[in-house]
Amino acid sequence: MPAPQSLERQLLLGYVLPIVCLGVIMVLTLSAFRASQQGTALISHTSDVLAQLQRLERQEDRAVIAYQQALISWDVEDQRAYQEAREEFHRLWLAVYANVGDDPVQQARLRAWDNHFRTWDETVVQPTLRTSGTNGLPAPPDLRPLRANEAIARALHQTQEQLLEQQWTAAQHSTRVAYWAVLLGLPLAALLTWRLGHNLLRRIRQGTQPLILAAERVMEGDLSARVPVNGNDELTRLSRRFNMMASRLQNVVSEQRELQHTLEQRVERLVQDTTREIQLLGQLGTFMQACHDESEAYDVICHTAEALFPGGGEVALLSASRNLLTVQLQWGFALPGPEVFGPEDCWALRLGQPHAAHAGLSRPHCQHDTSGQPTLCVPLMAQGDTLGVVTLHFETGEALELARPLAQRFAERVALSLVNLRLRATLRQQSIRDPLTGLYNRRYLEETFTRELARVQRRRQPLSLLMIDVDHFKQHNDTYGHALGDTLLRRLATHLQRFFRTEDIVCRYGGEEFVVLLPECDAPQAQARAEALRRSVENLAVTSNDAEFVALTISIGGASWPDHATTPEDLLARADAALYRAKHNGRNRVEFEPIPGAAGLPD
Repeated sequence: MPAPQSLERQLLLGYVLPIVCLGVIMVLTLSAFRASQQGTALISHTSDVLAQLQRLERQEDRAVIAYQQALISWDVEDQRAYQEAREEFHRLWLAVYANVGDDPVQQARLRAWDNHFRTWDETVVQPTLRTSGTNGLPAPPDLRPLRANEAIARALHQTQEQLLEQQWTAAQHSTRVAYWAVLLGLPLAALLTWRLGHNLLRRIRQGTQPLILAAERVMEGDLSARVPVNGNDELTRLSRRFNMMASRLQNVVSEQRELQHTLEQRVERLVQDTTREIQLLGQLGTFMQACHDESEAYDVICHTAEALFPGGGEVALLSASRNLLTVQLQWGFALPGPEVFGPEDCWALRLGQPHAAHAGLSRPHCQHDTSGQPTLCVPLMAQGDTLGVVTLHFETGEALELARPLAQRFAERVALSLVNLRLRATLRQQSIRDPLTGLYNRRYLEETFTRELARVQRRRQPLSLLMIDVDHFKQHNDTYGHALGDTLLRRLATHLQRFFRTEDIVCRYGGEEFVVLLPECDAPQAQARAEALRRSVENLAVTSNDAEFVALTISIGGASWPDHATTPEDLLARADAALYRAKHNGRNRVEFEPIPGAAGLPD
């Protein structure tokens, strides 16, 4: 079969040769580009080393100048300036030494430079500075140990400059290789691709024109279109397969039209039967997401269940102890059963799957079901947890079997919605409560502070803020352990909740710091309350593991609106500054921000 082989060979050449050419160009270009990148990095590194060497030389000169100034003045500040210059020299030397880690010769020169500097410092500078001001006029500085460093610095510079020149030459060479590879390779690849593609296109066009015309007729609906078959190459075989496909398609289309008519009838009935159920389940999910608590959710579930299962039913949920189920809602005309029953009274909960009982099945009724009707119990399960059970009543066993899938979807939607509702409530509490102390956390303070400030502004009332810090808390932790530290924080948190008013907001700000918002409380009142709190905390104590009583004291800083600040951020900052003064002035005390323009406030 020469024709198929010829067409196949041209196809292979048309794909393979351009890909090979482009691959070679790409390899050469990438290799040159990678070499250029490496060369650029080496040039940058060498330039950095040269710059560091220059800074090192200048720093050595600064050290010498500082030493000469110290010899002239014998001043402590000049001596300190020399010490700082010496430390900076060593820091720069370490940086240069690390950057020439790949060159042992350069490292040896740097070590010699450092040894000369250290020798000069230890044998000349330090003895001279220790005898400062005791020998009359200063002796001229001895710089002989440093003279060898000039030659070392020149050698370092020459080596790095030679290396930089070599790296620059290599980078230019890599760039030229990439340039010529792209400049010559791409036109050659394009020319080769055009030539092969042109020959292949001419060959294919001769065989595809009849096939295209026939395909267009089929697309327009004329399934009787056929392609003339001449020859024995790939296009001829494709034409033959097209004719077979058109014949089969003609038969399939006629069969599909009959099936489509039947399917449309079935789909119409199915849509009518399921649209209402889907709408009700979607409505159930939407309303359950908008519920604030479970009582609202029960009302939503009841309304949806009445529409989906008019035969009646009930929903019972497990208690927190998981040993009892309580009927939370009922609907329909089913006879009322027990309001409380155990999990062992329901076969669905015991089996972990839906349980149906009617005359057509040889299965027992659940003990909590007293209706005598065909009954289906479906466990409420979501995220691996069992919440309760849905009990549904039907007039016939056939109606029960038809409603099984719907009942399963209904139970899944109810269970998942209840789990999400409970999770939202739990997360809300966790997001605003500190887990250790049970107080409000910093997030709740940030949410509430602005609202409380706006409220007192509308009422034209003051607002005070107390910032409390446990004295020596880190020392208690280090001495008695973190368990006692946690006990101290919980004990203080309990005391704060009992001490302040219900409308006051007590928060754990972070670590051992607490913040208390006092609405409608001015600065003198807040200072008096803070002092009373401080004295009351002195009576608190916690016993350590060694039966040792650990005393508890606090420092308090306070500020008030509008006396000290106009925004929550400023008020916090003022209270924090006052707390800092309280701790700075000895701890176990109260400090309040002074009122601007006032003579002062009592301690």
